[in-house]
Amino acid sequence: MAAHNELGKWGEQIATDYFKSLGWQILHNDWQYKHKDIDIVCYDSENKIIVFVEVKTRSSSKWGEPYEAINLQKKVNIIDTATAYLHKYNLFGKEWRYDSISIIGTPETSHTLEHNKNITNVLDKFNHSNKNRYKRKNNGTWGSMRWGRGY
Repeated sequence: MAAHNELGKWGEQIATDYFKSLGWQILHNDWQYKHKDIDIVCYDSENKIIVFVEVKTRSSSKWGEPYEAINLQKKVNIIDTATAYLHKYNLFGKEWRYDSISIIGTPETSHTLEHNKNITNVLDKFNHSNKNRYKRKNNGTWGSMRWGRGY
């Protein structure tokens, strides 16, 4: 497997662990529809909402923030794929949203995780109002961070 694919799979596992730490149920990882996929499908039981998640992982922010790679076409693909998922599992009428997780770091270094909620409704990718940033602590728990690098 190519190094960038390994980094991506590692990031998806970090994101899965993060959602489990919130008490969310993981419904599917890497759900495929035609040539499209959704990295994580989970259920937020507190808010009773299905969440479709795109995970973007980068070893550094040298070339930009990971979430900047989620362009309009990717959002359209996610909506198409989410619609197929809702149809396949007869979940129409259920509330859902599309979130992203941005991870900067590697398995060998510290890393940050940024959770962007409801990104299909956010046209301005630099609007930080829906972002929560967390850093993995050495004891395996997640701690809040102020907006910034936090390294």
